[in-house]
Amino acid sequence: MTSKIDLTFVEPHQREEIRRRIKAVQRFNLAPGRAKAAEEAAGLGLGVASFYRIVKAWNAKKDPTAIQGARTKPRGSKLALEQKEIIKAAVSEQDDTEAIVKQAFEMGEGQDVEMPSEPAVREFILELRRGKFDLIPPSVTHVVDHCHLNLPLEDGRGGATKAVSTVIVDMRNGRVAGAALGREAPSASRTAAALIDAARRTVLIGPSARLLIDRESTADWLELDRSLSQAGIVITGDLLTKGALEEDTGSLRKRGNGRTMIAVAGRYVAGYRVSVRTFGDHCIPVRLRSGAVPMSPLDAQKLVRDRLDREAMEGGWFRGNAEARKLAELLASVEGAIN
Repeated sequence: MTSKIDLTFVEPHQREEIRRRIKAVQRFNLAPGRAKAAEEAAGLGLGVASFYRIVKAWNAKKDPTAIQGARTKPRGSKLALEQKEIIKAAVSEQDDTEAIVKQAFEMGEGQDVEMPSEPAVREFILELRRGKFDLIPPSVTHVVDHCHLNLPLEDGRGGATKAVSTVIVDMRNGRVAGAALGREAPSASRTAAALIDAARRTVLIGPSARLLIDRESTADWLELDRSLSQAGIVITGDLLTKGALEEDTGSLRKRGNGRTMIAVAGRYVAGYRVSVRTFGDHCIPVRLRSGAVPMSPLDAQKLVRDRLDREAMEGGWFRGNAEARKLAELLASVEGAIN
């Protein structure tokens, strides 16, 4: 029974989730098969491949700490050369981080190479990406980027347009920590909303956090600067002229309009592909399949955030709402920030 399993060495905040995963594996072991795997994977909010990895890890050692997310892996662990070569090969063939991880494990199994943990694979993917992207100062922990997502929204005129998303990229782990969606060009209020969302999944307030925002020198952006500074967040980045965020010049041409997002975190946000293009004409028409219906901005935003929550919970780095509420209070002066 799982009640007798020793969870002492499992991270305290992950014990209930690890117990839930072990129960799912035990049910699967009683009636193994693809259909049962799909059923249990769906119940855990995982893909079938991820569930099979949990089954393999548990059945091999009956050790809760072998299950993904059970404990924090010490940084600096070394990967074998053959493991690195497999991950490099997967990176050369894929853009999406999840697809790279999946392919790396499949390639390792095919070559009879035991692969490291998923966090270790992700860390090496980030190392490879950042090696090609030196436009962000090393001290920066988070970057605000704006991009188009291949997610159709109502355009307000009876048609559909691509979502415009402000994303908070966590430079320390190569993940999208937060997002806010809309139809219009990037704004200070949407950036504030994305930061509030990110505070649920990453540490934004504190002496170690440093945020890079390329923003316009207008009243709303300067108010955001002031509010973030009062929150104790150190800000860096370029102050641009009014309207610059709708163009592709200067620092934006190097690290903006989705470029940081793609270089550090991959080409997908919550499963939706990122496009690098300017926001001067921020409404990009989308032709839908017959019968398809575009989403409202709020519904699309909830969908993306729910998926980011699931990723954070599975990875063991979901923080909850306490810091987000604190940041929301500090950013309340930025009109429309809280949505």
